[in-house]
Amino acid sequence: MWLIKIFLKIIFSRIPIKKSIWKKIGVFRNGGMNRAEYSKKIFFGHLEGLRAIKKIEEPTIIELGPGDGLASAIYSKIYNSPKVFLIDIEECADYDISVYKKIINSLDNNLLTKLDIQNLRNINELLNTFNASYLTDGLNSLKKISSDSIDYLFSHSVLEHIRLNDIDEYIFEMYRVLKPGGLISHNINYKDHLDESLNNLRFSENIWESSFFASSGFYTNRIPAIEMHKKFSNQGFNIIWEKYGNWQKLPLKRKYLNKKFRKYSDEDLKKCTSAFIACLENK
Repeated sequence: MWLIKIFLKIIFSRIPIKKSIWKKIGVFRNGGMNRAEYSKKIFFGHLEGLRAIKKIEEPTIIELGPGDGLASAIYSKIYNSPKVFLIDIEECADYDISVYKKIINSLDNNLLTKLDIQNLRNINELLNTFNASYLTDGLNSLKKISSDSIDYLFSHSVLEHIRLNDIDEYIFEMYRVLKPGGLISHNINYKDHLDESLNNLRFSENIWESSFFASSGFYTNRIPAIEMHKKFSNQGFNIIWEKYGNWQKLPLKRKYLNKKFRKYSDEDLKKCTSAFIACLENK
């Protein structure tokens, strides 16, 4: 099944059909941040976790990889955020303003009820109302954020999709933009995005990291959980809370692993998800 999915995604990714159509039929979706219940769960899960460790009044916020929706711009207003940046590698977000009006109307919050949201006509007006910037040039967008300017930064099922050659630079930029005392929160999914297994570890780096594979809708950078967490520690982040999700047993026999990954123990590779919060005490 996983091999069939690779062939299908390679084909689908090269058919000249608008992404909005693919999304409607369930292909190449980018999360669910345009859906009220899902986006609330993700945003408030991260923000309340961060605030439980350090409550920052009127925090500046970055969400990496908002994907299909810009709901975080709305929710940030609840915390009196003076500025929120939504950073992605391309324009993936739902631009239907009615989607966001429904999200706003689903919230019982005094700050939001004072806003004249019924007269919002488009996404630009929405972003202006909530002091948000939607930036869609990935790493280059992150580089434009001022140093020492961000209080909270979070992502959800995003870091595994950053290209292997770019991940260290992304982590450095997170370090650069965060204020001393700022916090980051990341949830990461290390399963292959084909069959919820480790079939992506079958391939050599030359094949997997090729532009052909990376542009076909199933790419992950294949960095194991222990290595991902270590990258943040090595950059200077202090991981103050972390947890791992684990398979009971390795979902793929070791003989099928590319030699690059055979150096890792079964215990290392059984870590299929992780979450952590890290702070930046000093630079």
